[in-house]
Amino acid sequence: MIRALIQLYETHPCLYISTRNDYDNKAIREKAWEKITAPLNAKYMTSFSTKGIQKKIHGLRTQYLAEIRQIKGIQKKIHGLRTQYLAEIRQIKKSKVTEASSSTVHKPKLWCYEHVAFLGKVETASEGESNLVLNSQTLLDSENVKILNLYLFNF
Repeated sequence: MIRALIQLYETHPCLYISTRNDYDNKAIREKAWEKITAPLNAKYMTSFSTKGIQKKIHGLRTQYLAEIRQIKGIQKKIHGLRTQYLAEIRQIKKSKVTEASSSTVHKPKLWCYEHVAFLGKVETASEGESNLVLNSQTLLDSENVKILNLYLFNF
């Protein structure tokens, strides 16, 4: 029934696209709700009112938006972990280049460093798979190689 409700709701954009001219027209919106309610009541032998259907749609939209916010929060968390991991990697590489003894090499402080170490195993694209066109002359400089590795790692 929920799937049918969603399909019927989708056929009435005046109910959910706020930029439409008929979005603010109460009479048109009420007719749209009636066009959703009648087929649902007939098909599922229920006696929903238009207000009941509106509440159900409102609940579905609220739940959907909450899930979107949760996904965005997770994406931000992952981005933060990747950023912290990359910072640790840069510090380790920098300390290896500048320090003579292995005892002075930077020790990662990120609490989950070992758990996110798989991020360091990013495979570079083989020939013909990358859409990045580079002149081999530009890669002679070690700084450019570092930039290229950062680019490939982040995308």
